[in-house]
Amino acid sequence: MNSQPIAEAGENKHLDCEVTSVILEGNNSVVFGNFTWTTNTGNFVNGFNSLTPEVDAVGVYYLSIENSGCSSIDSVIVTQNIISPLADAGLEQEITCDQACVNLGGNTTSQGTNFIYSWISTNGFISSEISPEVCQAGEYFLTVLDTSNNCISTSSSVMILENNSLPVSQIEPIGNLDCNNTSLVLDGINSSIGNQIEYQWFDDDGLIVGEINSTFEATEQGNYYLSVSNNLTGCFSYDTIYLNDIIGYPIADIVTPEILTCVNFEVVLDGSNSSSSSSIIYNWLTTTTGGIQSGEDTNQPIVTLPGVYEIIVLDTLNGCETTTSITVLQNIASPNADAGLDIELECNETEALLGSENTSSGINFEYVWTSSNPNVTINSPSDLNPMVDGLGVYNLMVTNLENGCVASDEMEVSQSPNIPQDINLEILESPCYGDEQGMIMIPSIDGGTPPYLFSLNGNPFTSSNIYNNLSIGDYEIIIQDVNGCELSTMVTMNQPDSLSIDLGENIYLELGDSVMLNPVMNGVFDTIIWESSSTYSNCDTLENCFFPIVTPIQTTNLMATLMNDDGCIAMDQITIFVEKNRYVYIPNAFSPDGFSDNQIFMIYAGKGVEKINHFRIFSRWGEELYEAKDFYPNDNSYGWDGNFKGEKMKIGVYVYFAEIEFSDGLKIIYKGDITLMR
Repeated sequence: MNSQPIAEAGENKHLDCEVTSVILEGNNSVVFGNFTWTTNTGNFVNGFNSLTPEVDAVGVYYLSIENSGCSSIDSVIVTQNIISPLADAGLEQEITCDQACVNLGGNTTSQGTNFIYSWISTNGFISSEISPEVCQAGEYFLTVLDTSNNCISTSSSVMILENNSLPVSQIEPIGNLDCNNTSLVLDGINSSIGNQIEYQWFDDDGLIVGEINSTFEATEQGNYYLSVSNNLTGCFSYDTIYLNDIIGYPIADIVTPEILTCVNFEVVLDGSNSSSSSSIIYNWLTTTTGGIQSGEDTNQPIVTLPGVYEIIVLDTLNGCETTTSITVLQNIASPNADAGLDIELECNETEALLGSENTSSGINFEYVWTSSNPNVTINSPSDLNPMVDGLGVYNLMVTNLENGCVASDEMEVSQSPNIPQDINLEILESPCYGDEQGMIMIPSIDGGTPPYLFSLNGNPFTSSNIYNNLSIGDYEIIIQDVNGCELSTMVTMNQPDSLSIDLGENIYLELGDSVMLNPVMNGVFDTIIWESSSTYSNCDTLENCFFPIVTPIQTTNLMATLMNDDGCIAMDQITIFVEKNRYVYIPNAFSPDGFSDNQIFMIYAGKGVEKINHFRIFSRWGEELYEAKDFYPNDNSYGWDGNFKGEKMKIGVYVYFAEIEFSDGLKIIYKGDITLMR
């Protein structure tokens, strides 16, 4: 007989937001045979083939056991509650100056003893109240936990804004009350604006009734306040400004000035007792055009004309000014000066009395007599009528000591035209340096009565009017007419410029050399003449060849003469020594087949050699092998190459003969042996 199985599905189960799967408890069943779990709406997660499967869905789960026709079935119900609570953070709110804190939360938040509330914020706020109070702006988040099913609501957030910024109260900087500005508009235009903004002005006594705009016109010194308020938020701010009254008039004062005179051409108007500071400026005015010379913007201008002068003292800090004036007087009355009539002296008269009664006189006047002739004497030159002892123009200067004004006049004391007036001279100075060929001639005399006598340097008077053979120096010429009246003058005989030539030291040359003569010449000249037997390679003639080149063939003396238009001359001479070295080289061997620089037998020569007149080469038996005539040395085209009639000569000794002519005309015969080598 088969055993009866017993199916025991276990207790009903419940799912919520925290428990999302359960284990069915079929393990209390009596199993004889096979068992299966089934469900219509549920869901097996795992363990389907075990008595304790895991399920995660609502439904009825059936446990069936069958054993050979015997069966048993039981069921278990799995229920579920996952309804989430509601979280309502509420509407956006503002924190203002009138409302510093607000309460969070909306009307739809789930309520009850089974709900837990959690508030957090980005500003660090935490609360478990359903509607907490907050006093800080930020974003606030609310979540609600239903403890009955452990379900949590969707997070709800709300922004709490801060609208408690103070409005701007700003009074613009302004100047002071002064003479230019007796009232000032206080300007709060840069304060906050808007329909919700209100203004109110205050002073130290309190509210200024009716002043509810952003500007206010003030006329008194003191503190002023501008209140700016926001009637929506209750926020307000103040700004204050102190208005200073700096009205104060500067001092204008002028010291009585000096009087303008002939010596006091200008006076300083002294306004230094007036107010003075960096803010004070001065301005002088006058009806006298051109009277103010300088300093019209200082407190001490310089004036040169009489008249009324006014100073305006302005304080630029407050615009206040003060004016005062002064009168400048002038005394420029000139004295009278009359030097008197001109006077003519005869030749025997030596003094004259100057002056006139028309000249101003008295203790307030000063007199000064002067003369254009430095050699005269004025006795008592400060007297009104002095005595003088010489010819010339005399000037009288009269000074009024009270005002320094000066007047002057002049008169002339001259010699009578019946005496000698002027000596006409003809002067011939020595034309050449160091000569004594000067001459002074006196062709005529102006004035006086002839016949005349003449004297040179104080020597006795003679009738001769010509002086010859004079050297350089100063000479006094005195003439005397028939009446004994004399006249003198000074004559200076000057030294003319010197003329010189220097040919330098003697010169040493070798025969054939050339040299340029370089004389050192001083003075004014136009001609040079050379005297020498040598020829000059760079000059056509020996006249006016200043730097000749010579090639002497023997020791030579040269003389140079320098001349100018006056016939003055300078001379010098130099000796050129010529050393006659004979630079001739004739080799004693050559090799036509050897080195290239010794393949031709030729004549070598240095300076001083004019030409080779004749060059001949003979064998030892006297046969002529080579001949050349009239050629220059050092030319390999005039040399023997060791051949004769197209055939090479044998190694051996040969004889040469050469006539060489030098630049001095000397001819020398050179002869000897030459060895030919192969």
